[in-house]
Amino acid sequence: MCAAEKVGNAPRRGGAHVYVLVVLLMVAFGAFALAWSETGTRNVNSDRDCHECNGVSPVNFSAAGLGLTGLDTPPYYDQYAAIAYSSDTGRWGAGYNYYTRSAAEARAIERCASTGAADCRTRVWVQNGCCALAVGDERQLGWAWASGSNDLGRAKSQALVQCNSRTTNCRVVSWACTDR
Repeated sequence: MCAAEKVGNAPRRGGAHVYVLVVLLMVAFGAFALAWSETGTRNVNSDRDCHECNGVSPVNFSAAGLGLTGLDTPPYYDQYAAIAYSSDTGRWGAGYNYYTRSAAEARAIERCASTGAADCRTRVWVQNGCCALAVGDERQLGWAWASGSNDLGRAKSQALVQCNSRTTNCRVVSWACTDR
């Protein structure tokens, strides 16, 4: 070791340089992972019960999760759910755990239309919560959404209240909840 590498009697270890290099690598890797997840390589329009994306489980690249504090974490992703209904046929479809409202609505309409209905349209949607659809006599509807504690129970009960204000014999026929 040469004299220029010594500070007093202790050798220089370059600790700050290593820390900066690690942080830069993490930021670069996190930016790559975030860009990868938003390019379509990862299926962000999944509503399967297993919540996997093309066989790749979603990963949180947070600095806190990696043991580093004081660094920003990746953005929080909202999730959306929607229910579509056909007035002509009484059929419905739902989509949940989508990262955009339009994707959740498109999936709900697609599922409704797959039953043979031609007039499917979104009746209710929710961001980070649950939504429910109730149907009564003469295909009168009630729908509601809720976020927070007991969001499914509140969405179902409010959908029934709304439906019962229009008709009788209401029952919840569909509900959808996001993971957030």
